[in-house]
Amino acid sequence: MTEFESKERDELNHDFEFIAPKDFEGLSEIEITPYEGEGEMSFSSKYDRQKVKYLNSIGVTVPNEWFKENGEVIENCQALVSTMFITTGHILAMEKARRVLIESDPVNYQERFNQLVKDSNVFLLDRVDMCGRRSEVLYGTMLEDIKRGLGFSANPQRKVSREELHYIVGYIFDSLKKPKEEDFV
Repeated sequence: MTEFESKERDELNHDFEFIAPKDFEGLSEIEITPYEGEGEMSFSSKYDRQKVKYLNSIGVTVPNEWFKENGEVIENCQALVSTMFITTGHILAMEKARRVLIESDPVNYQERFNQLVKDSNVFLLDRVDMCGRRSEVLYGTMLEDIKRGLGFSANPQRKVSREELHYIVGYIFDSLKKPKEEDFV
């Protein structure tokens, strides 16, 4: 599994800020493609393939380390995939909102957008596991792995640690800003 070191993201307070208004710089040219698959509100692993396919189609390539050899998502990486899907959708919605605000009031949109970003950080904070399920017990084994092994519900809402969420947010912005291969043809 990928190590999650928070990228140094300047002025963010890593306790409760995951995005900043400047993160959206460079997104104005991307195409915002709606998700047309199933399970958009489900945490069930049966929708993982559709969500991964969508993410890949918009340039947010899910890391190979999150998959088994057969192409299925590794159990303790399902929280990462779910959160990447949810967060990508939120970032795309925020970019769409930014474009609407710029179009309606190009001079004064920034104050309203800054408030939307503050609200977004509250939304993203809800994706953080506050109960320690994503805590590593020993050598890559998480508490959720132990609970799952005992037959209990381990992480039903597929939440992630703060470090994982910071990594995912940075990864999504980097991926969306990266020139697509077709741009070079």
